[in-house]
Amino acid sequence: MRDYLPSVADYKRGLQKLDREKRIAENHRNMLIAHYNAPNHTITATALAQEVGYKRFTAVNLQYGTFGKKLREVMNWSGPGQESHIIASFYQDETGEWLWIMHDNLAQALKELRWVR
Repeated sequence: MRDYLPSVADYKRGLQKLDREKRIAENHRNMLIAHYNAPNHTITATALAQEVGYKRFTAVNLQYGTFGKKLREVMNWSGPGQESHIIASFYQDETGEWLWIMHDNLAQALKELRWVR
């Protein structure tokens, strides 16, 4: 766990606020669920796009950036990285694919909120 990331409670408050305000698009929720359900909460942009019905990985890049910006704003979080870094860390594997690894505290928040099983 990286010390600068939000706590489980912070993620829960942020997600609940966005949900109450009807600011979570269905595709954003579906992406979070698919990402959570991936082995070890780790998925490539290409695989995530396929899981949620997008033709190209660039669509999920854009959508996670959009959602990440909303989550950052509602949580008043200004941590490092691009907008989507509030959701995941990103590492390039030996094939050149980027692995998206959901932050543990976000995964736990999704579970506690019962958005995932």
